[in-house]
Amino acid sequence: MGERRSVRLADGSRIQLDADSHLQVRSHLRSRRMVLVSGRARFDVAPSRWRRFQVDAGPVQVRNYGTVFDVDRRGDRSEVRLWRGKVGVRVAGRDGEQHLQPGQQLLAGTGPVQLPQPIATGSGEWTQGRLQFAQTPLGEVVRSLQRYHHGAIVLDEPGLATLQVSGVFDGDHAATVLALLPEILPVAFHPHRDGSVHISARH
Repeated sequence: MGERRSVRLADGSRIQLDADSHLQVRSHLRSRRMVLVSGRARFDVAPSRWRRFQVDAGPVQVRNYGTVFDVDRRGDRSEVRLWRGKVGVRVAGRDGEQHLQPGQQLLAGTGPVQLPQPIATGSGEWTQGRLQFAQTPLGEVVRSLQRYHHGAIVLDEPGLATLQVSGVFDGDHAATVLALLPEILPVAFHPHRDGSVHISARH
């Protein structure tokens, strides 16, 4: 696993990458194109009238119109959060573009078309290493923590993924967060020598 890092482009745009994230930068004369191969990033884009800034995340394209936004890629679906300015979100094979307003988030990609929703409280704090969850399924919590944990995090039973977690945690100390789960959920925590962690139902 890597660490969060910040990259400044030649045009003055700034990108903050979460741990375990992979971004490709493709700068051309008339466009600035980013390919988010995996993970999560925040884009603080320097405005340009003649060089479009676009982020590709699988089938999802996010077109920037001078703004600050997050893209969190989850395979063929990505969550886009708009903090300032304006973005348009397109999905390959579908007509039209959905525009977000500041304070809105959208889950886009394969599957049913979603409507924009208000950004969940604390969603932007990952840039400081804080992970905030409010009635979040354990499966989603594990996905977030996996970025910061060197070994695999395994839920031994599928039903555990629906357990709900609330609280603010330190992503930089994922192993400690995992060890605390038995205090808030009916689960048991099993670290293994290979660095993996298994979570099972507590009986």
